[in-house]
Amino acid sequence: MKISKISTHRAPLMGFAMIMIIIFHTDIIYPHWLDLIKNFGDFGVNLFFAISGFSMCYAWKKNPDTKIFLKNRLLRILVYVLPISILWNLFAIAIKETTIASAVLKILTLQYWIDGNLFQWFVSAIIIFYLITPLWMKLYDRSRNLCFVVTLLIILISCIIASFGMFNHTEGFVFRIPAYFIGLVLGKIVTREKELSVYINITFVVLLIVGIVGFGFIHFDTLLYPWKYLVYVFLTIPVLFILASVFDLIKGKIIYKMCALGGVITLETYLFQEKILKIVHFVCGKVNNTFDQKNIIINIVTIVLTIVIAVVYHKIVNKVTKSREKR
Repeated sequence: MKISKISTHRAPLMGFAMIMIIIFHTDIIYPHWLDLIKNFGDFGVNLFFAISGFSMCYAWKKNPDTKIFLKNRLLRILVYVLPISILWNLFAIAIKETTIASAVLKILTLQYWIDGNLFQWFVSAIIIFYLITPLWMKLYDRSRNLCFVVTLLIILISCIIASFGMFNHTEGFVFRIPAYFIGLVLGKIVTREKELSVYINITFVVLLIVGIVGFGFIHFDTLLYPWKYLVYVFLTIPVLFILASVFDLIKGKIIYKMCALGGVITLETYLFQEKILKIVHFVCGKVNNTFDQKNIIINIVTIVLTIVIAVVYHKIVNKVTKSREKR
């Protein structure tokens, strides 16, 4: 399994991660065995953070300047996020679902760090990762070995902290720290045009086995639930490699193209799905929904609307952004 394939198939990998997250965010009443698969969907967040870290190495290599890097990264995400965040929170204030103070904190991406509110928590997390990235890159350029040691310590400490329930309201972020840093390391290896040795590949297979066995013990038990995220750490690298190899085999096929398209609108899909689902539920509640007891139709309608709106929103923002850049 070649690490360079992750770079080749970054878009469909992002799209696949998005599909997992979409499934996780549905509220269909599944049979027990399907519910286990649905609950595994949040592993897509690990994949997304890992690929994001991987991609940051290319962005840094293109222009290794901290101010330019942060400006490009923050503007690129906030130009999509802020309009939706402001409109949604104004709506929430109007229906008295939130306070003005809370809405301001949510718009500023600070509410998650205060009390763990999950409103667009991914945006809060990725901004922190963006801020850390230039420091990591400079440390890597100064001493590669020291950087790897520091990275390993960060991964271990974050796993220990989350496993013992410290900073519990932000465990979703803490347990994803390893994924992002794994992505950074893999990205640096590829940008140096290196490939992994057979021994490291064997290590990744061992990690895959450990991850699968871990799930065999956990079974998504409520008491062991936080340990699920620890297992995700073991699975991140081998699953990335396996998916990249699969996409290499099906390149050009319809599934590949669909995932590649999804990879372009991942952020937009994340921004809209749960909001649209809430609106669809509200509308169905007003018309006395009794025909969809398992929420299947509601979620299908939500997914279709989400993808359509995400594509349209992506095109609008891109057009506005490009027109301003020309000016």
